[in-house]
Amino acid sequence: MWDAVLQISLGEMQLNGILAEHEARVNQVLSKILSSAFLGFFFLLIFLFNISILQSSVLLMGAVAVLGVGKIAHTPYGHTAKYLNLAILAVLLTALMTVLGENNIGIPVAVTLSLTAVAMYYNQRLVVFYVALTILLNSASAGLDVTPYLINYVPRNWITLTALFLLGAVLAWNLAKTAAGLIGFAEQQKQESKRLTADLVVIRDKISSLVERTAAIGEELSCSTAHTANTTNRLAASVGDMTATTGRFDSLAGQILSSSNHVHTLGEDGQKQMFMTREAVDEALDFSRDSLQVVNELETASHQITGIIDLIANIAGQTGLLALNAAIEAARA
Repeated sequence: MWDAVLQISLGEMQLNGILAEHEARVNQVLSKILSSAFLGFFFLLIFLFNISILQSSVLLMGAVAVLGVGKIAHTPYGHTAKYLNLAILAVLLTALMTVLGENNIGIPVAVTLSLTAVAMYYNQRLVVFYVALTILLNSASAGLDVTPYLINYVPRNWITLTALFLLGAVLAWNLAKTAAGLIGFAEQQKQESKRLTADLVVIRDKISSLVERTAAIGEELSCSTAHTANTTNRLAASVGDMTATTGRFDSLAGQILSSSNHVHTLGEDGQKQMFMTREAVDEALDFSRDSLQVVNELETASHQITGIIDLIANIAGQTGLLALNAAIEAARA
């Protein structure tokens, strides 16, 4: 709801901005047209209708006033320029009815035609403002001096002219309303077109993003497929290796079983050899005990023999001493 209200507010602001720009352009154009027309009729009345400069100066003052309003349009008070231009136009046409006298036959027609300039603003309030001001000024002028209004037209003619003026006012009002509505519709369509364009850009960007993501996913799938194929090949190779390894394991298991049997056989033989070795060791121990006893006996006998030898040596020594003593005694003898 608030988005819709905001969109409507923004649309009205943009429409007001467009109408303001349009009014500024109309002010510039109308200022040039009115000033040129007033100056042109100023000289035309003097030289063609022999109107005095004093009477014709109304147009000259109107031209100067319009040019002055053109300067105001470039100031902060520029929004009042359209009202001032139309007020000058209404005042000038009303003044010309009195100033021209019997030559004012074309003024009522000019008043009605001036509604075309009012409708150029596409502003209904301006139409109402101009119509009301024109009627008020001419009513006041006729109240002061009705003679200029009855020189060329009888009252019945004024009823017709007033009806034509009011009809022109209605047409100008409808024209301003229709033009403003068309501008608003055109601006709305423009904004809608911008919004649709922006949405299309967003959709295009999303589609581009989806396409890129799809391409990326496709690449990832391709890579995954290649990786899967590579992995499958490696698994197949691994299965082959495992099969070969299993065969080798079976061969090794057979060898291990054979070795185990051989080791068992060797164990049994070793146990038998151990028993035999133990028996041999036991026999060697018995033999050693016997040998040790023999050695002990031999050592005892050796000690006895040594005693005998020592005894014999002692006897021999004593015998030698005796022989030496006998020799000495023999020598003495």
